[in-house]
Amino acid sequence: FNGHLGVYPAGTALTDYAATATRIRAVPGVQGVSVNPATDRARITGTPDPQAVVAAVERAGYQAQAHQALGESLGSFRTLGDRDGVAGCLEELGALAAERLPERAARLLGAAARLREAVGAPLALDDQEETDRISATLLTRLGSERFAIAWATGQSLPLEGAVALALLNETG
Repeated sequence: FNGHLGVYPAGTALTDYAATATRIRAVPGVQGVSVNPATDRARITGTPDPQAVVAAVERAGYQAQAHQALGESLGSFRTLGDRDGVAGCLEELGALAAERLPERAARLLGAAARLREAVGAPLALDDQEETDRISATLLTRLGSERFAIAWATGQSLPLEGAVALALLNETG
């Protein structure tokens, strides 16, 4: 697992620990889940698709916490200068926003694609297929013109602009 969601930050409200662990454990590629109620952290081992883990956490009712965890990971990757990690977080935050904020999702996916191109870090085939599926859904929801404008806007964002967009709260 690439670490994007490997540890939830302290303060993440994983109040129904058993349900959260059960949902995460059901994600293909998860080898183990350890939830620590004292620290509100979950450690995930294995090689699951990060977007599938996000979806599992969402199904457990923790979309805001997933956004927070990804935002913190994004900040860490940015501080470390890990642009591949930043791109992964942008993709995951784009996937998270796809249902409620499709234009933001398209911008984030566009920014991630441009960043991956710039650093020469293409997505793994499975991840590319998932990103293509999300992009196709966004294209259908937005229409070709709105999708193209949002994607191009994301691709034109400087790195700090893409990070700022990703860190906006879910309604902003």
